[in-house]
Amino acid sequence: MRNIEVFLLETIYFLIVSGICVLIYYRTREIYRISRHQGIRHFRNIFFYFAIAYIFRFIEVSFLIYRNLLSARFPGFHQLILIPITYFSSMAIFSIIAAIFISKIKSGGLKMDAFMHIASISFALFSFMTRSHADIIILQTSILSLSIVYIILRNRDFKAKNAFGKKKAIYYLLFVFWVLNLITLDRRALPFAFDIIVYLACVLIFFSIYRRVKKRLCIDGKEKGPS
Repeated sequence: MRNIEVFLLETIYFLIVSGICVLIYYRTREIYRISRHQGIRHFRNIFFYFAIAYIFRFIEVSFLIYRNLLSARFPGFHQLILIPITYFSSMAIFSIIAAIFISKIKSGGLKMDAFMHIASISFALFSFMTRSHADIIILQTSILSLSIVYIILRNRDFKAKNAFGKKKAIYYLLFVFWVLNLITLDRRALPFAFDIIVYLACVLIFFSIYRRVKKRLCIDGKEKGPS
């Protein structure tokens, strides 16, 4: 019974979070098409990569539940599925960093993209070969934390020059969302009711992010006026 409840919770959570990610990516396509600003591109990619990471996360959770129901063993699957999860979650983290520091990035977009992909692939392979996913999570969290600390310390003159860079609250919310997800990594140590509370908080965070993005798009539309 517990496995079924967990599966239902994970399914609802996956559909809402990934759905909002896709919606944000879709709703911001027009402003990027018009501006071609690299900061907006990286901002959109945050949600694109999170959405894909959550697809593989849902596959992993579904597999674990299926394995528990059948009391079966599938050696190697868990480590294998962590490769795309680590890769896409790392790309989401690097996209956050690129969106924050876009005004300070001097190299071309191709060089930045190449670095992000190479670093993310390296993280994924390291996690697979060492079977130490926890080390990668610590590294990802540390990188994201340093970026948030930078925004806090440079609060007065922080200006990522794009439509969403000035919305520091979005990056704060993404950081809180990341931390909350870390809490549920070992669900065996937590009661089911606590998982529900954490997931509800994460959903509310993403709704808040979507509302802020939508508001920003409306403001920009009014400022530009009809074309």
